[in-house]
Amino acid sequence: MRLYELLQQYLETVDDDPGLSELEDESITVGRSLLADDLDTATRRLVEVSLSVDLIRRYRRLGPGAVDDLDHAISLGRRRVEAEDDATWVTDRVNLAGALLTSWNDRDRVDHLDEAVPLLETALADDGIDAEGRSFIAVTLAAAYINRFDLARRAEDLRSAIRTLRSVLTEHVPSTFIGAIINLVNALLTAHETGVDVGDPLDEAVALIEKVSATSGGGPRSSDWRYAVARVRLAQFDHGGDGEHLDQADTALSEALALLDDDSPDRSSYVSTAAVLAFARYSHGGNRRHLETAISATQEARSLDGISPQDLAILANQTCLAMTERFHLDGNRDDLDQAISLGREALNSSIRLDVEGALRVNLAHALHQRFELTGARRDLTEAIVNAVSALRVRTPSPERAIALSTAGLLYESKAQMAQADGDAHIAQADLDQAIGYIREALSFTSDQSPDAVTYRTHLASWLSSRAELTGSETDLDDAISHYETALDQAPEDSVTAGLTSFNLACCYASRVDRDVRAGGRAGQRSRNDLQRACDLWDDALAAGQPFISQFAGQRLGEVAFRMGEWDKCEQALTFSLDAARALTARRPRLADRERARFAVQGAASLAAVAATRAGSPQRAVVHLEQASATLLAEAAGLPADTVHFDEIVEAARHLGGPLVYWAATDYAGLSLIVTPDGSVTPVPLQVTIREAAKVIEELRAAFAANPTDTEAQLDEWNAAVEDVLRWTWENFVSHVVGVLGAVDTVGLIPIGRLAALPLSTARVQTGLYELTVPCVLPNARSVRRAPAWPATPRAAVVCDAGKGDDHLPAITSEGVRVAACYAQADQFVAASEAGAAPPRRVLRRSEVSAKEPAAHPVSASADVADELIGYLNGIDVGHIACHFSIKFDDPFDSVLHFKSGVRLAEIFGRHLPDPVHLVLSACDSGLSGTRLPDEAIGPASLLLASGARSVLAALWPLDDATAPDFMTEYHRRLASGHAPATALALTQRAVSLTSPTALWPAFVHVGT
Repeated sequence: MRLYELLQQYLETVDDDPGLSELEDESITVGRSLLADDLDTATRRLVEVSLSVDLIRRYRRLGPGAVDDLDHAISLGRRRVEAEDDATWVTDRVNLAGALLTSWNDRDRVDHLDEAVPLLETALADDGIDAEGRSFIAVTLAAAYINRFDLARRAEDLRSAIRTLRSVLTEHVPSTFIGAIINLVNALLTAHETGVDVGDPLDEAVALIEKVSATSGGGPRSSDWRYAVARVRLAQFDHGGDGEHLDQADTALSEALALLDDDSPDRSSYVSTAAVLAFARYSHGGNRRHLETAISATQEARSLDGISPQDLAILANQTCLAMTERFHLDGNRDDLDQAISLGREALNSSIRLDVEGALRVNLAHALHQRFELTGARRDLTEAIVNAVSALRVRTPSPERAIALSTAGLLYESKAQMAQADGDAHIAQADLDQAIGYIREALSFTSDQSPDAVTYRTHLASWLSSRAELTGSETDLDDAISHYETALDQAPEDSVTAGLTSFNLACCYASRVDRDVRAGGRAGQRSRNDLQRACDLWDDALAAGQPFISQFAGQRLGEVAFRMGEWDKCEQALTFSLDAARALTARRPRLADRERARFAVQGAASLAAVAATRAGSPQRAVVHLEQASATLLAEAAGLPADTVHFDEIVEAARHLGGPLVYWAATDYAGLSLIVTPDGSVTPVPLQVTIREAAKVIEELRAAFAANPTDTEAQLDEWNAAVEDVLRWTWENFVSHVVGVLGAVDTVGLIPIGRLAALPLSTARVQTGLYELTVPCVLPNARSVRRAPAWPATPRAAVVCDAGKGDDHLPAITSEGVRVAACYAQADQFVAASEAGAAPPRRVLRRSEVSAKEPAAHPVSASADVADELIGYLNGIDVGHIACHFSIKFDDPFDSVLHFKSGVRLAEIFGRHLPDPVHLVLSACDSGLSGTRLPDEAIGPASLLLASGARSVLAALWPLDDATAPDFMTEYHRRLASGHAPATALALTQRAVSLTSPTALWPAFVHVGT
């Protein structure tokens, strides 16, 4: 026993002795052996208490590996409490409670937390303890109450904690006074956030920190005090929106982090609050730097060692919020997927109720964003489940308001979905639910709170949606009123102000449309509303946020065009296009970049028409060139450089002839002729993009018909093509021919869907192919100086006649005939199997392509692409004859059906050997995608970007039976030394009177 007493005396006097752990282990061993002996009461009490202290100390030193020590200490503590020893009655309860709370903190043992609370309550009620002891017990008990509140959200636990801490402060015990204030401040902030009625908790918390700061020169120099100050100032900002409180919070939190030990377990909480603060600064001022700081802060905290599951969940919540916001700005799908993944992962762990509610709300936001992106209804359903679960918080509080706002957002989307399904009754019920939720949130949110602006804009948006659904004038007028109020409350030049301006402008425009439909009974109001809408869209552009500017510029540009304000129209659309380029530069995924372009449908063409009418055809040319150049650059994963007019003129010089741009909008069409000397001649066209699209669709429908009489089918195709040739000549080409004059060559640059028109072969009596040598170009940047065409070119002929029902009877003979044209030609033929003789003419596209969507074969592989590219080594002409499936929504997924299939994306990812001229004897191979406006991406442009010298391709399906004759004529001219573009023009001139009209006009030469 004497040895044990000596060990205890020494352990009480040292902290950092290297031999401490060995002495501690020896003391525990001796203590346990003594308890096995028959000891008197006093000695047993001494050993049990001392051994408990040693066990807890060793557990804290060794961590989870010594959990048996913790359990043994708890067992000893329970024995001491059961002994009801008057001499240590209070101490025994406090020590056991301390061990139990250690177990709760480290192992989430809720039963131990519940066991500790009554022990501390009875200890605190003892009259025999002094003020210092009472203060220590009260602070510990209050912490236990708060932990229990976090678990179950029982308001009485939080009230008990606050009452207990207030009582501590009345005794003013120096050793616990500041700690009690810090704990009380944190408890009051929790009451403020959750709506627990304890008076005016935020005012009381502010008064506490300001009192201490005033009496002790700014407050104690401790990290936990500075952290508490930061949290109070942040809460003040959330409540009142005063930016000065954000600055004060930033200063206090920076000091707290500087005072905190690097290995402190509190660091993750501090850094998490730093992320909250940075996000608040971003929301308040719209500075993108603060949003990036919020994200980096959470990522830093997540990487810290020893972080608890609860803190990980809190950080996952902050990350989910910030990354969802960054997706909102940039549209990068990776941010959204990561936010959802983190949120789900955290919810699947064991987390407290306070963390769970916030996390469910932010996860619901992220899921909602992805639903809007992809239309996946399961995401919306999951989001609603999470938001409704978060509404379990019943008390009016900021926490409940956020959950209500989120639930309303989701029900509004659900209403849109029901409306799309044709169920107006459910749609209105869902909108009513959304509006009810947001009105409740507003009812207990201070008008000075930044959240009030958000909630009010939600209410305005959903009233506007209901007005659109029901035709209610009252709802639309109320929406405008709420938007105006929100705009007055929003911080100037903030993201919120920009969004509110845009949406309010749209409401005013809707009211104008409503008045016009009603017969213009409020003419002056309509004029005022339209002017107000334009001013607001201008304000939205001034916010400088690309995700707002692309829409605001588009809407303002369209209105300005209708009003004949050409300069204003062009300027607005330029903002929209620049915003789309800025967004695509931030997005690594092609689909995300395309979505940014989709938001500015036809803006380049409309801007070009406006610029021309404003008297600046040079700017019009730059708009059209930039649209195409941007898309092609984005397809390659490159930033789109700004186009300059001098580059376009230089391209015309390289070509040796004029460049002719073709564009059409919903209002009018336009052609712009750029000559090598730099002059630009605009040619107005009285045709719209809708009319052009209708003609193109009618042609495709004609080829999709399958009559059983093969000659009748060919006659129908011929007639359909003749109609398109005539229509294209009358509406496009005839207006330009007289302006062009006599030129040796001409570059045709059609924008978007106009690329599907036969501009080079359109005719009534004659066509461009007879007057000059036309080259179709994706843009001026595709004009390249190619080496002189060789007198005896080398060729590779690649053929796949298909199998079974997809067999192409004429492919093999075509390959033989084409190869025979050249002195040097290699022929590569894929094995094929003839099917039954088809009861119709055969087109060189698979049934997959004919029926659409043109999904590529599952077996398409990079190996086949490598094999095909290998055939092109060291040759000048590559002839590829096979089925082709074009995918209009994603041209990269289009497939050449050679062997198991070659996706164009696989070719695009490599570089073609040498400057080879490619001949695609395959259906639709000259078309571009149609999903995007101003689309310039198609098989030919992708092959050009991959290094091809030029491409011969077809604008519509090819008849297998007649294609070999045309291809043979074409290759004879190539083999005799004619360059590809010239060879095509000569061939078309030669066969135009004898070959079926369905065939020869289809071919275009793409490139130079």
